[in-house]
Amino acid sequence: MSKKQKNTYILSFNTLINKGIFSMCKATPVPLIYINGEKQESNTGWIKTKDFPNPSANEMAQRYIENAQKMGDKIATTVIEYLDKDTKQPVLQLYPTTIHIFSGYEQNYKSHLNHATRRDLDKEIKKRVFIDKYINRMK
Repeated sequence: MSKKQKNTYILSFNTLINKGIFSMCKATPVPLIYINGEKQESNTGWIKTKDFPNPSANEMAQRYIENAQKMGDKIATTVIEYLDKDTKQPVLQLYPTTIHIFSGYEQNYKSHLNHATRRDLDKEIKKRVFIDKYINRMK
């Protein structure tokens, strides 16, 4: 029996003052609230952050309010990172309205996911307001 190989990040956009400030950067640092269900706490007084690749992360930050109204806060603040079945390296990240496929996986990303992970990806895509043309181009 295969197990889903993924990381689920719950993010916060309330603390980003200018959500477009990182639009020209390679990545956007976003405050982490939960990773795989575990609350992220820090004794330093600073919120933990993680850099997420642009343009997907920046679009998610800029469209947070709109996405939360359409899909609910849970989906609007969630990024799911799917991992390679062999190397455990990130293959793709699923955002509320986009998908980011990591370099080297563009042509055959699904073949790098195990059965349970592929099924989970398909289920999660159906929950989101996705641009069907974009997904179909990637297949």
